[in-house]
Amino acid sequence: MTIGGAAAPASDVRRHLDAIIAESGSGDWSDSQAAQRSSSLVLDRILGRQGFLAASVAELAGSLRGCESYPYMDKLLLWRSDDGDLRLRLHVFSPGYADRPHNHRWSFASRLLGGAYLHTLYGDEHEVLDNAQRGTAPRARFIHELATGAAYFLHHSQVHSLSTETETVSLVLRGPSRKDDYFTWEEASRRVVWSSGAAREDAADSASKAMDDAGYARVLGALDRLGF
Repeated sequence: MTIGGAAAPASDVRRHLDAIIAESGSGDWSDSQAAQRSSSLVLDRILGRQGFLAASVAELAGSLRGCESYPYMDKLLLWRSDDGDLRLRLHVFSPGYADRPHNHRWSFASRLLGGAYLHTLYGDEHEVLDNAQRGTAPRARFIHELATGAAYFLHHSQVHSLSTETETVSLVLRGPSRKDDYFTWEEASRRVVWSSGAAREDAADSASKAMDDAGYARVLGALDRLGF
């Protein structure tokens, strides 16, 4: 791996990520425009250092704490701030991935490194919740196909969903949690289902989604196919 033209071992990844965040400024995550600008700079600097992303992933080998696997999706935790407020994650979506309308506990910036997905916005969470009380499904307000290189910032109050028919990889910088719980719209029951953050999950729930070696291998394969 080379960083800024000089060789650096994978053990230096954490130090370099700390420096990138510090140099870019953590941004005011209560101000979406400020957070978007600082997040974009962070992602630019990470991706602009040849071999750095691959080294960040390689450093996790044998220690996948905080990394998760779901049907059609693998999620690597590459870095987190000392207070846990900021986290850098790599998401790998397999063909056929589709989630349900949901919000988040935190705002985030995303950059597509490969593939494409359909991104649907349903509006503000309060509007969606008000409609859900009457059994009304979220109404798509904005539908857009995002391709390799696309980027966006999503405020935690917004409800969205993703789907993809191709292997898709994104790099995500998430901000501080702004609420304890988030919800997902369940079409079958015509209601929202509430979930808590990982810190409040029981051991069984955490274990059920913990990434194993097979999940890590899938991520490595996706990055290799993208040329990282």
